[in-house]
Amino acid sequence: MISASKPNRPPVLSPAPDFFVEEGEVFHFDVSAFANDPDGDDNLLRYEFASPPPDGAQINPNTGEIAWTTSEKDGPGRVVFEVLATDSGNPPQTGTAAYGLQIQEVNLPPVLNNLADRTLSLGTILNVPLQASDPDVPAQSLQFALVDPTPAGAFINPQTKAVVWNPPATIEPGIFTFEVSVADDGTPPLTATQSFKVTVISASDQIQLILQPAGEKNIAFEWKTERGARYVVETLSDLNNSEWRRRQVVPAISTLTRFFDTVVEGGQRFYRVRRLAD
Repeated sequence: MISASKPNRPPVLSPAPDFFVEEGEVFHFDVSAFANDPDGDDNLLRYEFASPPPDGAQINPNTGEIAWTTSEKDGPGRVVFEVLATDSGNPPQTGTAAYGLQIQEVNLPPVLNNLADRTLSLGTILNVPLQASDPDVPAQSLQFALVDPTPAGAFINPQTKAVVWNPPATIEPGIFTFEVSVADDGTPPLTATQSFKVTVISASDQIQLILQPAGEKNIAFEWKTERGARYVVETLSDLNNSEWRRRQVVPAISTLTRFFDTVVEGGQRFYRVRRLAD
């Protein structure tokens, strides 16, 4: 008696609705849960991608598990994983299916650059340029604002994106705090904030140069200080170069502090003094 063997039939991969993840999440999907071998050899199926997957995506050839870590640039968007399953028959048969994944956008907060403390003389105008970036892809529109309470008369110039403040002549010298926020236009909108202090001084509080005897190789200047506070003396050789260099940190042991420095032979040097944060 001769018995004929049954022909090997191809495996079947059932369809599935789209999956959803948020950008930055890890996507896991078990293809074997949707696979069936009509010859009863489910455990002998081998899996692979039928077309190039997204960068970094992997599939376990034995279990059919897909793993892929999404990133900011992937959302919002949709990708398709085309999978091929091969059985162990003779000859081997294959089945294919495509599974969709939708990556949902996640809004990330903007980044506002650090804002250094400043010293301002009465009669001069404060101008502090603002810089911020948005890590989202594509980047969103950003809007700067001053956070209340703000010193009277301060505003943000919409063209230059800078904090502008012309202190009233009647204002008393002191330390004034500015808080700046930047908001994106995402859903929901997110913000970042930075604060900085402005020390307003009168003309009498400014640096006073002390005349030295002829031929002296040192220069000296002094300024009013708060006992116990720390000040930093910074220098600049060219006013067209805005990068001030730290010369020395000076602790104030009285209400008047004096600083000495060597003369620059055949050159020039500009000085400024800033109070350091407590």
